[in-house]
Amino acid sequence: MALSEKYKVALEEYDDFGSISHFLPGTKQSHQLFAVVDINTKMVGIEAGVGAGLTSASDHWVLKLILSETFDQSLGRILLSALAQNLAVPAASLCGRTYSA
Repeated sequence: MALSEKYKVALEEYDDFGSISHFLPGTKQSHQLFAVVDINTKMVGIEAGVGAGLTSASDHWVLKLILSETFDQSLGRILLSALAQNLAVPAASLCGRTYSA
């Protein structure tokens, strides 16, 4: 849920049922519920949250922190151009557009 363009809050659920070919019994499955906040700034994105285990096989409490950064567009163009040169393909074939450094 967006509180503003900069701040968002959410509930996230993480589960471990076992492998697709062999589900674990319910007592060995892990289920966790997280309350998280996302903060987006010009420099960095921050996602922080606290999770609670819902089953005996889950960790009781978990803290999470994710920091992310978006490439500047000009840096992205330079990297895309360098990648195209190393692959010896036109830059347009990588993303449908041609960028020049």
